[in-house]
Amino acid sequence: MGRKIEFSAQALAHFDHGYAVTSHSAQGLTADRVLINADTTVHPELLTARFAYVSVSRARLDAEIYTNNAEGLGSRLSADPAKSSALEFSQSAGFSAAKEFGMGQSI
Repeated sequence: MGRKIEFSAQALAHFDHGYAVTSHSAQGLTADRVLINADTTVHPELLTARFAYVSVSRARLDAEIYTNNAEGLGSRLSADPAKSSALEFSQSAGFSAAKEFGMGQSI
C-alpha cells in the first residue's frame, strides 16, 4: 500500500499544487518553475533539441533537468532526427500512390 505523508500547510507555506504536462502540450504556456524528465532510453525522436527548447523555455524563473544519463544527454539532444514527407517515404520504399491507388485515372 502507498505511503501517507502529512505536513502543516502553515509551516510549509511554499508548497503548492503541482501539475504535469507533456512538453508538446505545454507549448504557449509559462510556469515559474519547470521540472524536466529527460530519459535517454526513449526513442530518439522523442528526446531532441526541439523537446529541450520547448521544455526549458516554459520556465519563467527556474528549470531543472532530471536524467538517467547526464553524460549521454548532450549527444542525444544535439542529434536532429530527419523529417520526411509522405512523398519522400513512399519514393524511398518504391511505392507509387498514383499507381497503387489509381490516382489520376478517370472513373
